[in-house]
Amino acid sequence: MREDRSIGSYNIEDGDSINLDVEPCVKKPVIYLYSPSDIDVSVKLSLIPEWSLSVIYPVVTTEDRGQRLEWNVRTRQDGSLTEHNSGLDVSYLFWEAKTNSQAFPRSSTCKPQPVDTFNPISSSVDDMDSIVIPVDKATVYLDKSLKVLGLHTEARTSFITCV
Repeated sequence: MREDRSIGSYNIEDGDSINLDVEPCVKKPVIYLYSPSDIDVSVKLSLIPEWSLSVIYPVVTTEDRGQRLEWNVRTRQDGSLTEHNSGLDVSYLFWEAKTNSQAFPRSSTCKPQPVDTFNPISSSVDDMDSIVIPVDKATVYLDKSLKVLGLHTEARTSFITCV
């Protein structure tokens, strides 16, 4: 469907089928780096075959059909980073990923992933790793939890507003 047309303009009639092909997309995952002194670091990001990088900043070369990258940066005590190849000063490393839809099984069963691999299509939540809280208390809970993890105000705000 196009954004400039309404659903009624497609002459869809009662009983017609509409098949939607929606590709999941990971939005605003960022990597913050903080160190007590200025140091040079290498940050490597690798995705499982079902995903590929769609947007990265600062831009660096990707490998393995867009599934792997490496940033080389200098961390600063104030939380800023300098990417070595471009010389860009940034607050964080940004990436987005999209699915390689042909790699996803169409059935509801997914192959098991190694324990240290996160696959949003086959993730599970149980009583050991989840909580239930009222909606009106969610943002306060998230903010307190992220603060305990060491995130600063901007990082906590970005996380909460992009959830």
